[in-house]
Amino acid sequence: MAELATCSDNFGAAILDDDCKFKALSNGFRSVIGCFDNSVCEPNAIFEHVPGLIDWVNAAISMRQENRFQGGSFTLEFLPLEISNNASPDSNFPGIYFLIARSSVTPPSGLNTERVRRIQHDIKNQLGGVEAIHQLSQETTG
Repeated sequence: MAELATCSDNFGAAILDDDCKFKALSNGFRSVIGCFDNSVCEPNAIFEHVPGLIDWVNAAISMRQENRFQGGSFTLEFLPLEISNNASPDSNFPGIYFLIARSSVTPPSGLNTERVRRIQHDIKNQLGGVEAIHQLSQETTG
């Protein structure tokens, strides 16, 4: 699993797939959520101390639409990443989702909706290349 770089303990980001498995996790994500064990990588372990959070994540993935969770000291924003207009929900290419965790105790400086959208756009561009490779491998093996 990749570690994403972030420069603030007030903001964290994570990338999940359809199976609610982390594909990448920023250094600050766990601390914003309130999980101080940096060795855990499974959603159940990271979210276990916040009642209802893992159920919310699973429901957000099944709905595949933007959603927010308001925790006691953080807000978690769920953003599906549409990386192809041709991919259907039942295709072999998994859905990819972006979680943004923001501390509500100390507002992050300089983090606004436009900045979050730029981060989302950058990740979508990188995942577009992954999808192209996946489609080529399916064509050559199929």
